[in-house]
Amino acid sequence: DIGAGVVIQQVPVVGTLSFHPKIGKIVFDDIQRDIFNDRDDLSPQEVVACIVKALGKKIAKVVVEEIPGALGRQSKEAAKKVMGKSVEGVKKMGAKMKGMFSRKRDSSVDASSTEASPVAGSREPAAAES
Repeated sequence: DIGAGVVIQQVPVVGTLSFHPKIGKIVFDDIQRDIFNDRDDLSPQEVVACIVKALGKKIAKVVVEEIPGALGRQSKEAAKKVMGKSVEGVKKMGAKMKGMFSRKRDSSVDASSTEASPVAGSREPAAAES
């Protein structure tokens, strides 16, 4: 098994995308064809280069296939963080607005203002001032 770490920076919305794809076992059906392009006259350096190139292609294929899944997972996490911050902001705003619109009740009532106004439930008209 081969492991790899992938970091992609400056991804819109997410920022940095980082994941470790599972490469698994790499299998070549026909080594002569898949790795050496049906050539048998290669020097030792060319053999090593062909092997590295073939392994790189297999790893790149797995990485490219896993990028959408990793992007989806990290986008979901980023969205959760944004929503959490938004909810906190709305709660704070609601608390501030509640303070703006609620009245403080005062138990002391001015006696002079109640004398001049008619009593609730009274059918007598208020005395007219001359």
